[in-house]
Amino acid sequence: MPLNYPQVVSKILDHLQDHKLKTFDIIFQPEEIDTSPVLCVEHNLGIESWCVKNLYLQAYDTVFKHPGPDSVHYDASVLTLLLLNPNIKTLWNKRRTFVSSGKSSVDFELNFIKLVLSFKPKSQDALNYRKWLLKFHHLITYQNFVQKDLPLILDAASRHTNNHVAWDYGIWYLNSVDTQTLAKLCIMLWDETATWINTNVSDYSALHFRQFLIEKLTDKDLLPLIDYSFKKKTMLAGLEFAGSVLKVSDEDVIVEVCQKFETPDYGGFYLLGILLVDFEINEKLISFYVDHEALWNHRRFLCYHFHRVLPTALSDKSKRLFSTLVREIVNMNAEFSYINESNLFEFLFLKIHRGFLDKCQNVETESGRYSVKYIEWLKKCRILNLSDDGDFRNPSER
Repeated sequence: MPLNYPQVVSKILDHLQDHKLKTFDIIFQPEEIDTSPVLCVEHNLGIESWCVKNLYLQAYDTVFKHPGPDSVHYDASVLTLLLLNPNIKTLWNKRRTFVSSGKSSVDFELNFIKLVLSFKPKSQDALNYRKWLLKFHHLITYQNFVQKDLPLILDAASRHTNNHVAWDYGIWYLNSVDTQTLAKLCIMLWDETATWINTNVSDYSALHFRQFLIEKLTDKDLLPLIDYSFKKKTMLAGLEFAGSVLKVSDEDVIVEVCQKFETPDYGGFYLLGILLVDFEINEKLISFYVDHEALWNHRRFLCYHFHRVLPTALSDKSKRLFSTLVREIVNMNAEFSYINESNLFEFLFLKIHRGFLDKCQNVETESGRYSVKYIEWLKKCRILNLSDDGDFRNPSER
């Protein structure tokens, strides 16, 4: 039985009017059966595979080989082509024309893009079209991101491993908002991305997005807009991790010392806390998921930011205050009597790495090989003071 093209595309168009549509997919059905090849079950749209080739060719002919958009089934044919192959820029430009002329609504187009991404989650052209819609109609807001765009990003990322297209769209969105909204979104995404990374440890695209958040959350221009409670929570979490690597057995000591040196805005302690929190997350994930190189690559970013960026971002007052705080935490232990503003960060960096890397090198897994490469990188970048045999040296030994 030949494909009844007008009936099929009309049915597709009818189903697309359902604003509750969730997904689109091609359903494996190699043999033609005497029913419609277009199915919709619980707001999930599907087309049987036996008709896809003929459907695509006829839709292509309707759009490109017949007179303009006034021809019968033109709109349905454009939408059908984009569902099956969203990587045709000409067709997205036709959708722009439809929106600009008032023949299609923005809500319909946004829902259609979501449907396309459920089938082709790495479609750059679909997301570029979404960017145009949001900018053209001034829809780039905090509420829209939280309710619509963030779920879209996470869904697309979950459907395709290392979906840099989806995460880059998130970066574009954040770069498009005002600084006040950016600060609120970065705080919200800080916990959201930590949750995502815990269950997607090989997704370096998500880690790259988190690196973007770290750069924004430690940006001096954005710092005054960061919520006070977030600064306090981050600082305390970071210093608790610092206490653990300094082998402070009583966690109450850390809280007591932090309260003793509490400052109105937590200043540089917050910047340090951001990196220490991520070091702790990274260390736990590497210990649990031993064969994921993406985690080691992310650790390189943290090291560079800690060693090159943080010292220049902190004031001399913050450095002096923190060195005093560290010495208070370790109760002026003679082993740490050499700590001062000049070697503070190298000392803390050393303590973060020594036991962790020793443990990784002793494990006969990929982590052992990755840790060796990581140490070679540290030596090459001169980030740590290393002896000729690659062992760590205390700042006091120089």
